[in-house]
Amino acid sequence: MPVCNRCGKGYEATQRACPSCGMPPEYTPERCGPVAMLAMRFAWAAAFVAVIVCLIGGVIAAIRGEWFGGALLIFVMAPVGYGQHVATWNGYSLCTRSELVADPYQPLGSYSCMDDISVCLVIVMILLFSGFARCDDANRKPLDEEFLRNYMAGEYDLIGRKADSSAAYNGHVTFRDEGGALQVTRTVEGKTDKCAAQFDTVAGSDRIPVLKMHFRLEGKEYDATYRWQSDPDNYPRFTGYLYLAGTKSPGLEALFPIHK
Repeated sequence: MPVCNRCGKGYEATQRACPSCGMPPEYTPERCGPVAMLAMRFAWAAAFVAVIVCLIGGVIAAIRGEWFGGALLIFVMAPVGYGQHVATWNGYSLCTRSELVADPYQPLGSYSCMDDISVCLVIVMILLFSGFARCDDANRKPLDEEFLRNYMAGEYDLIGRKADSSAAYNGHVTFRDEGGALQVTRTVEGKTDKCAAQFDTVAGSDRIPVLKMHFRLEGKEYDATYRWQSDPDNYPRFTGYLYLAGTKSPGLEALFPIHK
């Protein structure tokens, strides 16, 4: 005599449904409520997203030279997240199976993880390719010298320290955009010198933009390299090193814009 899985009452085998509640013989009661099922679906998707985030974060950390953090994310956190992804899928499959499972450790069937792994790899490769392409494009992009000449043109107060010395000095510097070049007029301790500034990049592939000058100071030939940044009023400020032939301690200079 079959027993109804819903109400627990027996009925004749010839009957197509339980006479008490109307449930068919193949009816299986839900093992999880709708909230729990929704939570498992959400956890399954969240674990998959976590795997992708860990892989991407690990690769970025490795590129930045943070080897320990990168290895931790790629070889520890990503596998843990993927294990959670598979486990939640198996749990969801167990709750949605139509037949009862006598052995709780009975396999639920093969879970094809190759699709998930392929998706992860494709996403990581696309992001890496995009990142490298942007970096390469930024590295190859030349400096907008016309904009920089217009941005830097103006007058500046100069404060400096001589090379291989602790003696300080001050003066005045003027930048002018003339004939497609940045012309520089330096006045230090009443003596004026003129030169042309050249834009360049340093640090190899990092291509850090700098401004270089060659001028005379107290009868000596100096080579100077400056970096710039904007002040709160969007005027450029310069800081740089001055070199003589055989310099042991380079000189220092700072240029502060004169607001008008």
